[in-house]
Amino acid sequence: MILHFHQRQDNKDARHVKTYEVALKDKDFVEGPWSQNSLDNGADLLIPVPPPLCGVLIIGEETIVYCSANGFKAIPIRAVC
Repeated sequence: MILHFHQRQDNKDARHVKTYEVALKDKDFVEGPWSQNSLDNGADLLIPVPPPLCGVLIIGEETIVYCSANGFKAIPIRAVC
């Protein structure tokens, strides 16, 4: 699976992530199995989550997001003073 961060021209305040799979037979990329819109604009670090949970942690400036084919969960990052 390949993950791709992108920002749309019409929404410069949020990042989005899409997943792609490699179709070996066709030697091409196929969209799926999930995507997530409107992530933290500072999101720039991906940490793969191995089986049995699978998915990815996306680390941003203000949030940490867990994404998988089964859903997502976001938690805020609290500043330590």
